[in-house]
Amino acid sequence: MHRMVRFGSVALLMLSAPLLSSAVQDADSSCSNDAPMEGHRPNRSLIQLQRKDASEEDKPKVEIPDDLKKLGIELFGSEEDLNKIVQDSREINATVFDVKLKLRIKKGDNAVERLPDEGKTDEYGVKEILNEGPTDHGMINVIDMGANYGIVPIALFHTYPKYVRAVIAEPIPATYFFLRWNLHLNGVPQLTKEDVKKKGKDRGPGVLALHRGVAEDDKDMHFCWSKTNSMNAMMCDCKKPPFPSECLTVKTISTGSLLDLFGESGVDFLKMDCEGCELHSLPALDKLKKVSTHVRRLVGELHEVPPEIEDIACKFNHKTWMTKVCAQPRGAGQQLECDPKTRGERCYVPVPWPRP
Repeated sequence: MHRMVRFGSVALLMLSAPLLSSAVQDADSSCSNDAPMEGHRPNRSLIQLQRKDASEEDKPKVEIPDDLKKLGIELFGSEEDLNKIVQDSREINATVFDVKLKLRIKKGDNAVERLPDEGKTDEYGVKEILNEGPTDHGMINVIDMGANYGIVPIALFHTYPKYVRAVIAEPIPATYFFLRWNLHLNGVPQLTKEDVKKKGKDRGPGVLALHRGVAEDDKDMHFCWSKTNSMNAMMCDCKKPPFPSECLTVKTISTGSLLDLFGESGVDFLKMDCEGCELHSLPALDKLKKVSTHVRRLVGELHEVPPEIEDIACKFNHKTWMTKVCAQPRGAGQQLECDPKTRGERCYVPVPWPRP
């Protein structure tokens, strides 16, 4: 049992203080804070939310376990800044893949409105994963690039609680903190890299959560994000951001290194919804030998990518497990166009900002 850490009235007095994360902010950032919502995603949700708003007078004191307190201080630099993050959060209930979840998210994040639009049908084929029987290696190996608040890996784990071993990556410090909090709230075992590499009877289900972007190994890359729009955080050039945002410098990990954690058993479910990391990850996948058997299901969303990147995704798109965002006015929720002869040219207008 974790000893719980109580944040009391002193922390409540800090609610009006600005959120600071100097340990990860880029000093050269010219970005602002308030980001407009990006192109609204289509109605394709398996998620239902019930808000739990309470008045400040009725609001209970927030408690977190010691390991989360230690993580928060590492991420934000001080207990004072951690207190601000904890108090500036809200609790919501969600139903994802018919699994009821309890989630902590940042107060004011428009994810609370956008999450219900994340899929009304099982477009990832989650319920079909074991239709043909157990996997050859006996588990369900999962990679999630851009896990955000963790709803997909948490729901996957509770859908297949004996089988799911997931490695998930989230680059934004505040979002990563809430991701780890949500794993705790929903009783998901947290794995180490050594746990993921275990074989045979020594293996166990759970999630390894990494505070990383996905590009190459051990690079410091810029990420733009907004406190009110966490779902659109992306790699960027902070001098020419794609939307008004804060700029952070975050370590990255390569697609190959993520796959190596599972060794020869490969990956059964790879979610790639990372607002542009597919420009790095799909070419890396394409270089793998026997990639179609090593990565057995690719799901997610492409974000205004050139045709040659879409061509790689089409090699995996045996069903409708991946969609794409086109240049406006077509927007999000488009099916991949895998026949070059019938592709609409308006989807491939280059974006007007640098993409690292």
